[in-house]
Amino acid sequence: MMIDKEIYQRLFSQKRLDSYADLKEHLDNFKLINSIAAKMGLIEIVLRNSIDYMVSINDNEWILKSLLNTKLTHHQALSQQSLGFWLRVVDFYKIHNQLFTNKFLKSLDFKRYFMGNKNRFSNKIELQDYQKVSLLLLLFKNLRNRAFHFENLYKLNNDNKPRLSASIQNKNNQKMIINLATENIEIFLDDILMGLVEKSLEGLGEKHPLETKRIVAELNQGIK
Repeated sequence: MMIDKEIYQRLFSQKRLDSYADLKEHLDNFKLINSIAAKMGLIEIVLRNSIDYMVSINDNEWILKSLLNTKLTHHQALSQQSLGFWLRVVDFYKIHNQLFTNKFLKSLDFKRYFMGNKNRFSNKIELQDYQKVSLLLLLFKNLRNRAFHFENLYKLNNDNKPRLSASIQNKNNQKMIINLATENIEIFLDDILMGLVEKSLEGLGEKHPLETKRIVAELNQGIK
């Protein structure tokens, strides 16, 4: 590191730097965020359009009705809402299972994102599909928010598990936590994008898996 350490501390604050292994990791974090920012943008836009499509089937003016006294057009209203808003819409309308195909949800393996993750609450209680979607969306929101606030994506908890995580609780008060390892962020984002595109193509009558892979590959190539 060519910059004098004292200057570096003055620019970024010692408290922030203390959360990183060293100065190199601090800069590596910016590089990581830069490498995933465009893909997170793709996912957020595809996600909100998918949600709007599902809810609009029953009421194509739903979003304007939810925003009292608005003069926005439908498209303007869509683009101005936060990611948290869209997750609340999913919960309110209970459309979790409509965002991904059954095949995608059945094959979903949270161990792909961190080996310590589990795919069930316990030996007797499996995760339901809507709970899998909740975990996916919550983890994506947490990743997106931490990244766009330039927080440390490499940070570990005291138990050496990744700080990037999401949790839900079932009716029996059992808590389920999934973590996202830094080296698996790209895999996680690709899985979500693949799942959303696959479901969108299903709605257009196209169910061929190779078509989904081709479109996702083109999107990924386009943002490099």
